[in-house]
Amino acid sequence: MSNDSNTRRNFMSNLISRGRAGLLATLVLAASCVDITAPLQREGRPIALEFSIGGFFAASRQLELRGDTVVARRHQAGWQPGGQVDSVRVVPSADAWRVFWDAANEAGVQKWRPEYNAEQVLDGEGWSIRVVGSGREINSWGSNAYPDRNGREHELDRPDEFQRFINALNALVGVNWF
Repeated sequence: MSNDSNTRRNFMSNLISRGRAGLLATLVLAASCVDITAPLQREGRPIALEFSIGGFFAASRQLELRGDTVVARRHQAGWQPGGQVDSVRVVPSADAWRVFWDAANEAGVQKWRPEYNAEQVLDGEGWSIRVVGSGREINSWGSNAYPDRNGREHELDRPDEFQRFINALNALVGVNWF
C-alpha cells in the first residue's frame, strides 16, 4: 500500500472518530438539558426558596429557606421601618416537603412565566417567587395578575391552582400565614 493510501486512510479514520466523539458530546449535552415543563422535584428541600406577597394597604408576607429552616415574616399594612414584624421558623419534615412539591407541581410552577402584570391596575397586590432545585431556577413575579397551572395569566383573581400553592406554603410553615 502506498504512503498516500495510508495517509488518506488515517485521515478518514480520524475524521470518523472525531465525528463520533462530536455526536457523543452532542447527545450527552442534549440529555443534560432540563425540560422547563418537566415536573419539579418530588421530595426534599430545594436549594433555595423565596416567596413574598402583599401590598402597601395589606400585610406583606415573606418566606425564605435558610439552610433547613423555613423563615416566614409578616409586616403589618403600611409598615414602616421599626414597625411590628411577626415571624415563624420551622424545619419542615420530609412529608411536608413532599406535600409542598405535589402542590407546586399541581400549580404548574415550572410553567410560570417570569412576569404577570395587570398594567391597568396601579395599586393592589404583588407577589414573587424564586425556587432553585432539580437543576433549574424559577423566578416569577406578578402585580395584580396570577398564573394558572399552564402558565396563563389571570388578572385580579387568583386561579385555584395558585391558591392551592399558597395553601401549600401555609402547610409548610404550619400556620395560615399567606
